[in-house]
Amino acid sequence: MKVRNVQLVGKYTFTLSLPKDWVQKWSLKKGDKILIMEEEDGSLRVAPETKVEGRPLATYKINVDKCEQPRMLERLLVGNYILGRETIELTSEGETMKPEHVLEVRKALRKLTGLSIVEEAQNRIVLQCFIEPVKFPIERLVKRLHALTSMMHSDSVEAVINANKELALSVIQREAEADMIYWLMLRQLVIAAEDRSAAKDIGIRDVKHQQGLRVVAKSLESIADQSEEIAKICLNIMDASLKIDESVSKLIREFSNAVSAIHNKALEAYLKRDPQLANEALNESEEIGKYEAKINEVAISSVKDARLLMAIYKVAGALKNINMCATDLAKIAINRYLAEAE
Repeated sequence: MKVRNVQLVGKYTFTLSLPKDWVQKWSLKKGDKILIMEEEDGSLRVAPETKVEGRPLATYKINVDKCEQPRMLERLLVGNYILGRETIELTSEGETMKPEHVLEVRKALRKLTGLSIVEEAQNRIVLQCFIEPVKFPIERLVKRLHALTSMMHSDSVEAVINANKELALSVIQREAEADMIYWLMLRQLVIAAEDRSAAKDIGIRDVKHQQGLRVVAKSLESIADQSEEIAKICLNIMDASLKIDESVSKLIREFSNAVSAIHNKALEAYLKRDPQLANEALNESEEIGKYEAKINEVAISSVKDARLLMAIYKVAGALKNINMCATDLAKIAINRYLAEAE
């Protein structure tokens, strides 16, 4: 933090000197324009006019030859995408890029919204992201991810109860879509943290809400992961020619419905800034343990096959984890209400 004294020039003009290192960083000279914007808390934000006109293109270069471990290149691409980098240049010191590296690039592109190949040669690939942040308001992404994960949750439970292989496979396929939305949300949050004007366009009025939004995004993405886990358990049960009996299925459905109600209530509380609704969700979540205990009790007394018994335990555990994610959403809803009530 740097302190500057306000100076009076003439009778009515107050001036403030700019830090020399900041002026040099932005290559400012006499006559250049500086924009001054008042924030909601009364503070002033000072920025060069050229910076406000548009975010500078951020480029990151990756030497793919150093990505020797499987999926290393894919994960670097996802990381750069989340960090908001516009252009990513991939190069190889050899005459051609290894086929496995090219496959990882194309696999990553299927997961990252707006990222495309703009140049390609035998030993060089240039990727560019064409997303306009303003077209993806953060709250719209929250609603979309919530709708997707809620459907994945209900479908995965129906698949395991009814031994529906097609429904289970559908849930597993949709997990990739959930990841796409999640990574896009993280990218939006990083951009918002770096550019206050972009934050407002995205729908983030106060930067202190960004940490809570990251928790919301992660909680919803984790619900997708748990739903995928239930779908995989369904496939394992069917591969072993096993089936959950009606008494246990009924309890699993009751458990799932209770968790789903808490999940929906918590998200609604967050969107509406409703602390009472959030508190209801938290109170209901504390009663969830009785469902898991009852399922385990009935299963251990009626299920003879150890593989099926373990599968039932895992389904109950996944539903318990979804409830924990919903609990996090409810807590963030209360925090968000308190922050805005200030």
